[in-house]
Amino acid sequence: MGLLSRTVIVLNDSDGHADKRTRSILAQQFGSQGQTVIEVPFDGHLRPGGVIDGTTEMSAATRRRFIEIAAALAGHFPTQADRDRERY
Repeated sequence: MGLLSRTVIVLNDSDGHADKRTRSILAQQFGSQGQTVIEVPFDGHLRPGGVIDGTTEMSAATRRRFIEIAAALAGHFPTQADRDRERY
């Protein structure tokens, strides 16, 4: 499985002014190539950047998207069969 097929694309509206049409086009282009695309909505608590200290201040929609990102990444973790396979 190639790296590109294991790529997770996250589109984040960091300032609340992202062009919806452009985001839609980007999501469609990446999605048509087989990548998982997750769109994170604008959340004022993430605007300053830096370390995210807990999720209690995030909106429920943003929190949900971060759970979806974690799940998408975990979906690419090696399985037991991958670990047992002889390595060359």
